[in-house]
Amino acid sequence: MHRLHEVQKNHQIATNEGITVVATTRRMPQRWEQLLDGGSIYWIIKHRIACRQEIRDIQQKDDKAGGSYCQFLLNPQIIKVHPRPKRAFQGWRYLEGWDAPKDIGPFNPDEDGMPEEMEKKLRDLGVL
Repeated sequence: MHRLHEVQKNHQIATNEGITVVATTRRMPQRWEQLLDGGSIYWIIKHRIACRQEIRDIQQKDDKAGGSYCQFLLNPQIIKVHPRPKRAFQGWRYLEGWDAPKDIGPFNPDEDGMPEEMEKKLRDLGVL
């Protein structure tokens, strides 16, 4: 998550809602309207769903070559979730409430100093 946090520092813009992180993808989700009603992007890191960010807005943009792409405006707060294995995939997956991993809490880069591999091992052992 530290790496995600660092990368997103270069993708921030100021909006009416404050600082917003911009993430892009090639295609607009078919059910994009549902994502605006409290939806999140779940990030897969090292083959595990590791965290999420709330979606503030979704916009379709035109590129210089005449095509289009999708731009997500995200809350910059990264929320850690109980990790679970998930292989990378291409395309959209919609997690229903019962299927979404439970939140652990906000990610704080200044306080979350435990290496991710150590945290994973402790979770696997049931210590965390």
